[in-house]
Amino acid sequence: MLLAVEITMRHVWTVLLWLGLSAAACAVFFFAVWLGMFLILKDFLNLWRR
Repeated sequence: MLLAVEITMRHVWTVLLWLGLSAAACAVFFFAVWLGMFLILKDFLNLWRR
């Protein structure tokens, strides 16, 4: 019984770790995309203002 609980806990921790890592990767990806769009728009506005 204790062994099953230990294995289950380890499995839960692994799943949580994977979920956290994928969430962090998605956040970094979206931040990079947003930053790129922001920089492109800023350059575009600077060119347009001239």
